[in-house]
Amino acid sequence: MNYHIQTVLSHYLRKTGIQVNKGLEIDNYMETNVPGIYGAGDVTGLSGIWPDARAMGQIAARNMCGVPDVRPQRFLEKNSVNFYGITMVSLGKVNADPQVYDITVNRQKDGYTRLVVRDGYLEGA
Repeated sequence: MNYHIQTVLSHYLRKTGIQVNKGLEIDNYMETNVPGIYGAGDVTGLSGIWPDARAMGQIAARNMCGVPDVRPQRFLEKNSVNFYGITMVSLGKVNADPQVYDITVNRQKDGYTRLVVRDGYLEGA
């Protein structure tokens, strides 16, 4: 049986108080809402790409050791693929709450774009 990461994480972390959305909710220091608990890579749901996961892990490790470090950019969370000539790219926060974010969708014959903006700043595409 194949479970979505959110379902599995929500089930196992229910009693911990750790917030789960697309994955573990983390801040720019890779820390969850529970002090001292960090996340990086696939478990955050931000990027399934090895170099990103590695960079996230290094940032989390520095913060766990008391050496403050932040993610250099929100678009560390990116994913791209070219599958049989169909090119797809996602950057930043793509599954955003429309009550909190301004979401603009542009559908065209040969493509689709979706921009996620909050307080005038692009947070996802």
